Formats: sequence, structure tokens, C-alpha cells
Amino acid sequence: MGQQGAAERQGDVEAGDRGAEEDPARGMVQLEPSMDDETIRKCVQERLADGRLPRHIPIIAKPLQLGQRPGTAIVTGSALRDPCAVCDAARTQLRYNASTGSIAFHKRCHRIWTEEVGRLIR
Repeated sequence: MGQQGAAERQGDVEAGDRGAEEDPARGMVQLEPSMDDETIRKCVQERLADGRLPRHIPIIAKPLQLGQRPGTAIVTGSALRDPCAVCDAARTQLRYNASTGSIAFHKRCHRIWTEEVGRLIR
């Protein structure tokens, strides 16, 4: 693959990877949901209303000591295998791990979720 092909693949993963959205025109899979921001916002609002999304943002209160298990921790990566809590697609980039469970997001879905949660508390 030449430099042009490498540039086209930036932000994508191989089409055979499990859980990512396919883009048949390019033979690649996208790391971000293909929905526009307004569609993502509607999904967030619906899931906040019916309880599928939390109505608060987990807070990391203090740094962990060596060997201490986190009550809540944030994991980031370029393509986590967790499904997104907003759009259900895989290949998320951020996950909150808490004692009550974990919740993962794509960057855009997370940004819109935090905006909507902020509107709820105003």
C-alpha cells in the first residue's frame, strides 16, 4: 500500500476486525459512528429518558495508591472492543469502569452525552 492508501486508512482499521462499522466503498471500517451529531443527540436523549444511559458523569475523586483497586477508572484506547452506550457500535475510545459496571463511548458520542447530562442539571 502506498502513502496515499496509508493516508486514506488513518482512523480506520482492517475490514476483518470484529465489531467495527464497514465502509464497503473503501474496504475499511470506521472507528466513529456514521450517524450525524443530531442523530447521536436524539439517541442520547432517548437513552437518558429511559434509563439506558446514566444521568451523571462518573467522578474520579482521588489518585489510586499502588495495588489499590479503583472504584471508578477511565480507560482510553484507539479501538476498545466495548459497544458504545449511545450508538451500540463497537470500536469505542473511552470506557468508565465502576463497581456498578462499565460504560463505553466513541469520542463524539461521549461529547454529546456530557453536553446532554449538563443540560439536565441546569
